[in-house]
Amino acid sequence: MTKNITNGSRGTANAWRFLFKSAFVITVVILGSAVCVVSPLTGRYALVTIKLFWNLSQ
Repeated sequence: MTKNITNGSRGTANAWRFLFKSAFVITVVILGSAVCVVSPLTGRYALVTIKLFWNLSQ
């Protein structure tokens, strides 16, 4: 049993996926920046944040 998806509902599904993925990336970037601000003297957190953001953007 397959469901036929119309072009309109496919666009809506793609828009929801884009919304959730972009919200996730923004949340990760903001939380990662907060970790860097809270502990500026230890440079190890900045490197972890950059690596995490790089992996998500690919």
